Amino acid sequence: VGGAQGALVDVTTREGGEQIEGSLRGSFESQRLDGSNLIAGEIGHELASRWDVDAQLRGPLVRDRLHFALFGRAIAEQDTVPSYLPPRFAPLVPQGPSLADRQWLGKLSWTPGGRDTVRLSFMGRDQTGERVGQTGYETRDATQRLSQWTLAGSLTWRRHWSAGSALTLALDGFTARAEHDPYG
Repeated sequence: VGGAQGALVDVTTREGGEQIEGSLRGSFESQRLDGSNLIAGEIGHELASRWDVDAQLRGPLVRDRLHFALFGRAIAEQDTVPSYLPPRFAPLVPQGPSLADRQWLGKLSWTPGGRDTVRLSFMGRDQTGERVGQTGYETRDATQRLSQWTLAGSLTWRRHWSAGSALTLALDGFTARAEHDPYG
């Protein structure tokens, strides 16, 4: 296809092992705690609040044969934007832009025999945003609502004959959709 762009990236993610392992992390930022650096008349915005939660769980489903790995992350952000529209009743827009971002990855690794390995993985990302693109020079109706998602999957079979020889067959897929809807 003319004008198409693309890339191939080979990334190895963590796999499940023989023990159940997991972690949960979170962080929070707030303009109330950090203060503000916005200057009157300045074009721009800054972070008003941000939540970030990250989790993973890995382990065996069938010892020495079938393992799983699950990863997830959720982020919620709210921005503060100065208001430049007349009449200026408040120095900031009533509701600044916001973004929610959710990411996940699931992976199964199966070893049916000593020479074969089968891996199945799916990952996705979903983003939603309100008042996207707001700079303070437009009304809420001139901004956009964002909704986009991405899904990718991979199925791989590998047969090993020796330390230096193997055959790998892979089936991969990708799909995405993005919508920027005006409020008006």
